[in-house]
Amino acid sequence: MDDAAGVGRDEVIRLILCQLSAYGFANLSQAIAVHTKVPMTTDSNSRLAELVQLGLQSEQQQPPPQSQVQNQQEGGATESDTELDAGGIDLGRASRVAEAPQYHMWYKTKHKGTATTAAFSRDGEYIATGSADASLKLIEVDRVRRPSAGSARREDKPVIRTLYHHEAEITGVAFHPNGLVLASCAADRSIKLFDISAAYGKHAFQSFSDNYAFR
Repeated sequence: MDDAAGVGRDEVIRLILCQLSAYGFANLSQAIAVHTKVPMTTDSNSRLAELVQLGLQSEQQQPPPQSQVQNQQEGGATESDTELDAGGIDLGRASRVAEAPQYHMWYKTKHKGTATTAAFSRDGEYIATGSADASLKLIEVDRVRRPSAGSARREDKPVIRTLYHHEAEITGVAFHPNGLVLASCAADRSIKLFDISAAYGKHAFQSFSDNYAFR
């Protein structure tokens, strides 16, 4: 597929990935990145929505074709009028540009390597993240919502556990429906099960291996 207006394929896909992450579809964004082989970035933003909004605004500001102006001056029906009469659709309302959503960041934490995957627990109490540095972080959502999350004492920080047991990039995380076990898979060809109900401990209580890396 040829690049449109000089914009490269990877650049367009990267904009889509960032926009999906900004909308909260991090897992979908990761799946698309793997399928298209376009590296994900740690940035999630609404740049794509902003560009679409600017494009639609520019399109609306362009003067109508001369033939349409002449037709209107002569009292004839325009193409928009015809479509409205035939289908009953308010084309003017349909073409209005919706404002790009505004987001407020509650909390930010970092891995030493690139963040590669994330998931919420079924009850919404926890977030698990995985990284290219082979570590996982367990985050308590209620602590994230507190205004002082970024400057809280160590024991009150939203990141309640950092888990180490893999030897390569984390490629996926998922919570057991009971909310007590976190499963992770990695490029080291292993699946690890962590007991997140335990007060301490950074290693998995169960491990499985395969002949191929998990994706």
